[in-house]
Amino acid sequence: MHSTQFQLSRVLGPALAGLGFKLFGLSGCFFANGLSFIAVVVALSMVRPLQSQQPAAHAVTDRRAFIGDLFEGFSYVRNRPRVSSLLLLSAVNSFFGAPYFTMVPIYARDIFKLGATGLALMMGTAGAGAFFGALLVAYLGDFRRKGWLVLAGAVLFGLCVANFALSSSLTISLVFLFGVGFSLVVSVAVSNTLLQKLVTDQMRGRVMSMFMLSFIGTMPIGNILAGWASHRFGPQRTLAFGGLVVALAASGVAIFNKRLRQLY
Repeated sequence: MHSTQFQLSRVLGPALAGLGFKLFGLSGCFFANGLSFIAVVVALSMVRPLQSQQPAAHAVTDRRAFIGDLFEGFSYVRNRPRVSSLLLLSAVNSFFGAPYFTMVPIYARDIFKLGATGLALMMGTAGAGAFFGALLVAYLGDFRRKGWLVLAGAVLFGLCVANFALSSSLTISLVFLFGVGFSLVVSVAVSNTLLQKLVTDQMRGRVMSMFMLSFIGTMPIGNILAGWASHRFGPQRTLAFGGLVVALAASGVAIFNKRLRQLY
């Protein structure tokens, strides 16, 4: 449900942005986006944290204990190949594949000669794929062979990114953009589920923090390097290379990590 509502915003957002651009202009869209965060602040102010039944192990300001917990978390992940493989896949997907998101405007402007409405169409198509991917995961529920779905989703994501990068047809590119959004959400959402099931209650917070860091934390670095590489080698070659790296990395994990393939 979390993935579904998050991905639905990726469908509605670009569509509303295309309409808003015509009505208010570019600056008006950014102003409306800023105002929308008032709703976020109000919602967060209404959240009441649950009181834990167990006392805290140490104070939040205890720096030594914090460093000890951090290293304990890294040691826990290092000694569990399935957990570390899922985190590695998440980082590779984000670092090499996620730059497609920031390069779509380049394709819309320079390759397909589209305006803001065309850009909204491309972004909305990727968001629609992500939305349907989230719906698929929600529909399947507690299904078997989750490990295979994570790996297949990552391989498909890399292949869709590479094919989108090299496509010169808008229709074909939209098909691959749909596949990009669909496969990425399937892989990441199921990875999230498996990590929650694999780790102990004591380590879940630290491992999920590493998961968010591997996916969201690597994205800005990947975008910076992809931007530099696109100036040097061109956006199509850069994005195609990133997609191939994702597909090869996922294929390598699928071949050499039998226990991850067998995860239920």
